[in-house]
Amino acid sequence: MSIKLKALLQLISMITAGVAGGALLTYVINTFSPETIRFALGAGLIGAILYFCYGILVSRLEYNEKLKEITNKSVDK
Repeated sequence: MSIKLKALLQLISMITAGVAGGALLTYVINTFSPETIRFALGAGLIGAILYFCYGILVSRLEYNEKLKEITNKSVDK
């Protein structure tokens, strides 16, 4: 597949995603009350914060474990 064809397909997918996102947003605004939308956004934000905190903690633990492995290898030599 050529680069120009890949670029065209990516452009079409971005336009499709934009139109679908706009249609979904219009549907949500017209269907749900403002309180429900605020609650969902708040819950999503809290979920995202918790997910990012979890990722940071996992990365820190992996880093400490790798540091222990490196330290043990250098001590064993």
